[in-house]
Amino acid sequence: MSKPTIVTFLKSWQGYAAGETAGFSKNKADDLVKGKVAVLGKKKVSAEADYKSAAEAAEKAAADKLAAEKAEADKKANQGKP
Repeated sequence: MSKPTIVTFLKSWQGYAAGETAGFSKNKADDLVKGKVAVLGKKKVSAEADYKSAAEAAEKAAADKLAAEKAEADKKANQGKP
């Protein structure tokens, strides 16, 4: 049996309150983090600050992905042009 992945909740979720910690399977913990419901590990910080950090990181990752996709599309569109 694998060791549970610890998360700290950023907001209430199914009986857990913001600031509480719990252990879940790796997949469930990843889903909670992706859904901006929790962060990995035990944290004693303001839930609002963690939520903003997680949201900013997710926005940056999405923007980086979009920029990479656009660069690739531009590169393909310009292949063979002088």
